[in-house]
Amino acid sequence: MKLFSLLCVLSSLLVMSAAQAAPAKAIKVTDPAAAMKALYAKLEKDDFTTELPLSARLNALMALDTKEAKGEVGRLDGDYYINGQDSKVTNVTVTSRDVDNAPGRKIVVVLFKNFDKQMENHFFWEKTKAGWVLDDVRYLDEKDGYTLSLMVKYGWDGPEDLEKKTK
Repeated sequence: MKLFSLLCVLSSLLVMSAAQAAPAKAIKVTDPAAAMKALYAKLEKDDFTTELPLSARLNALMALDTKEAKGEVGRLDGDYYINGQDSKVTNVTVTSRDVDNAPGRKIVVVLFKNFDKQMENHFFWEKTKAGWVLDDVRYLDEKDGYTLSLMVKYGWDGPEDLEKKTK
């Protein structure tokens, strides 16, 4: 009986682990600004279950990073919504603007605090037949800023890294 109970507990843990490890299904986005407001409302509650739909270009770059990492952590080693691995998201403000002469593209700017650090992310969206998809992200910060597509393809190129490699 003890063995049976132990097996039940172990199988339950395996099922829960598999469920947690399974990637979330990307949501359908009809309004990029509303999607970002909903995402960051969840992040404020430490809920990271929302997955945004990515453009074919960004999906391909993410797949390349995974392939080249060969089972290890890739070039992207944090969450690009919060610009890190740990978070305490507060004070979120979301604004949106159209791209001149391009009705199928939008830029959504999210200002927020992660712990006590002010952050500014620009999310670049494009409209496809399937709906709006995220095509890139830029984190504006003088020292730690990055553009997601460049980060996953080429790795970190922050000012201190460039300074060390050019001396």
